[in-house]
Amino acid sequence: MKTTHSDDTGSERTGTIGNDSSQDLPQDLRRQLSHDLRTPLSAMAGWLHLIESGTLDEAGLKRAVQKLQANIDDQVRTIEKYLGNREERH
Repeated sequence: MKTTHSDDTGSERTGTIGNDSSQDLPQDLRRQLSHDLRTPLSAMAGWLHLIESGTLDEAGLKRAVQKLQANIDDQVRTIEKYLGNREERH
């Protein structure tokens, strides 16, 4: 079943419910991929919350930006690990 969701910006995205293709992956791989993707995302969400709260001083903001960049880099490495290097796919 296809569904359409609107996010806070008003843009829509389409997803599929049921018949999830991730079910085709071995359970161990799904667990590892889930962990490898969600861990940096959780950290990024925490740093964004701190930035939005307005409680960080200049040094704290600098640290938050550094940590966000490190987590983005982790996400890129994870994606490349599981899906291959983007340049190789062209």
